[in-house]
Amino acid sequence: MQISNNFQIAGLQKTSLIDYPKKISAILFTQGCNFRCRYCHNPELIPFNQGMIFNITENDVLNFLKSRKHKIEALCITGGEPLLQSGLKEFIQKVKKMKYKVKLDTNGSNFELLKNLIEEKLVDYIAMDYKAHFDLFGTITQVPESMFKEISKTKDYLINSKLKYEFRITILPKFFNDDDILKLAQELKGAKLVYLQNFHDNGKLLDESLAGELGFTINKLKDFQKIMKKYVKKCGIRD
Repeated sequence: MQISNNFQIAGLQKTSLIDYPKKISAILFTQGCNFRCRYCHNPELIPFNQGMIFNITENDVLNFLKSRKHKIEALCITGGEPLLQSGLKEFIQKVKKMKYKVKLDTNGSNFELLKNLIEEKLVDYIAMDYKAHFDLFGTITQVPESMFKEISKTKDYLINSKLKYEFRITILPKFFNDDDILKLAQELKGAKLVYLQNFHDNGKLLDESLAGELGFTINKLKDFQKIMKKYVKKCGIRD
C-alpha cells in the first residue's frame, strides 16, 4: 500500500451542514488514493504527486479551527484516502485537543491504522465507502481482489463495534442489479446504518466511458432499499 510521506492537504471546505450528522462541520480533503474507482467524481485527488500546488498547510487548518471554536463542532476528514497519510494520527490528536468531533471517510483498506485510531478514541464517526461485493470489487475499484480481505476485516470490525458509523454504497445501473444488492446486503448483515448512493455524472469521472450514464429511478432505489432492510438495521437513500 502506498503511503504518503507527509500530510498532503488538497482542500478545506469551511462549513458543512450535512457531512457530520446533526453537527456543523468543516471538511478537510487529503491528496492520494489507492483505489481507482471507475465512477470516482474527484479523480484529481487520486494521484499522490501530480505537481499540484497545495496552498493549505496543516497549521493553516489548525489555526482555522482555533478561530472557529463554538461556531463549528466537528472536522470531517476525507480524500482521496486519508489513512494513506503518514501524519494523520498526529494531526487528529491536535484536533481532538481542541475538543472537536472527528469524522473519518475511508475505503477501509487500512484496517490496523483505523482500529488504532478507534481504540485511542481519536475518531467519533466513521463513514466507510463499501465499494462492491466480492465478485464486483475488482471491476469497480480497479485494484487486486486480494485487497478485499482487508476491506472485510474493517467491515466486520465496524459492524461489531459501538462506534457511530455508516456504510455508503454508490450504485449505478451499468454494474448493479437486484442480485448485486442482495449480495451486498448479505455481506453487510447486521450493520447499523447503510446508505445507497445513486450515481450522478457531475462532469468529471475517472472512467470517461461512464459519461452520460444515468442513475437509478427513485422507485428502483426503494426496491433496493427493501432488499437491504432484510439484512441491516437501517438503510437510507441518497438520490
